[in-house]
Amino acid sequence: MRLPKWSFLSRFRMRIMFQNVTNYLILFVGIWFIGIMLAMAVGMPETLDYYKSNVSDMMFTNYQYVLKSYENEDGDIITTDNKDAEKFNMTSLQHKSDTLDEEISVYGIEDDSRYVKISDLSALKGNEAYISASYADKYSLSVGETVVLDEKYENKQYEFEVAGIYDHSQTLAVFLSNEQYCEIFNMDSDAFTGYLSDSEITDIDDDEIATVITEHDITKMCDQLDHSMGSYMTYFQYLCILLSAVLIYLLTKLIIEKNENAISMTKILGYENREIASLYLLSTTIVLVVIDVVSVILGVVIMKAVWRIMLFSYSGWYAFRISTMGYVKMFLFILIGYLLVMVLDFRRIKRIPMDQALKNVE
Repeated sequence: MRLPKWSFLSRFRMRIMFQNVTNYLILFVGIWFIGIMLAMAVGMPETLDYYKSNVSDMMFTNYQYVLKSYENEDGDIITTDNKDAEKFNMTSLQHKSDTLDEEISVYGIEDDSRYVKISDLSALKGNEAYISASYADKYSLSVGETVVLDEKYENKQYEFEVAGIYDHSQTLAVFLSNEQYCEIFNMDSDAFTGYLSDSEITDIDDDEIATVITEHDITKMCDQLDHSMGSYMTYFQYLCILLSAVLIYLLTKLIIEKNENAISMTKILGYENREIASLYLLSTTIVLVVIDVVSVILGVVIMKAVWRIMLFSYSGWYAFRISTMGYVKMFLFILIGYLLVMVLDFRRIKRIPMDQALKNVE
């Protein structure tokens, strides 16, 4: 192949690259695989930390008090003097799929709610509903589609047409107006399931409360993943650096061994070890930096797909997230492995004797 009229050293480096295309392709596949593992090792802790630190912004209220009944033993409606308290309705239905029958919370919200701020909630008609962003993301739902939910213990289905996506809820949920809710589930208009509140309610008897949903319940899956896998991610990052170093070392070793005669001849011509290293190692460095960047990007893309498949077996949903600094860390981890190898490669070049080229002349 005729090369452009660049400087001798530039054309020499280009020749080295063309001679080792196969090795570089193998290097790309290996580094790409390591990039996928690094995406998990770096991205998973960042994802869990993100949701833990931002859970308060993803909850529409700090407390959800679910009552056993809205009436006490005397038939009186259970009330509270807490000024933050707001009545709501809620029931659990199932979204059935091949992977998991998952519980979806269906809420009935008061008009002009201070917690679930959906401006046109009161304008919803029939089976129109808002769904949470997490629900839409997990099952790839969009406005205009219809979701089918089942009763857990009865042979009964409900269909809801998605009228909009509600962002401020990490739970998998469907939001209706109270009027819709009572009509769909055949409840009295004055009935309610419990109270939403930003502060703790202390004037309702514990015996009348079925459950209290708090921040801990929202981050339960996060805590489970962090407990089972999160502590190993730091060690996994070190393992990825080691794997990248071993892979790069084996391939650069082949490149240097393939060119031992040429390296020996350049020594005879008066080139110093540093200049020879700049010819062979700089070529590999340029290729590796390009491979590193591409592998990091592709690794994150693949990891996002794997993460989606993995979390389908869990109840709840957390989208995979990785920061700009996470991309930089992945890039540097692979580069660190290469820098370790460069030291060994430079020593290998220094040990090639000048007389090797003369011995192999036919």
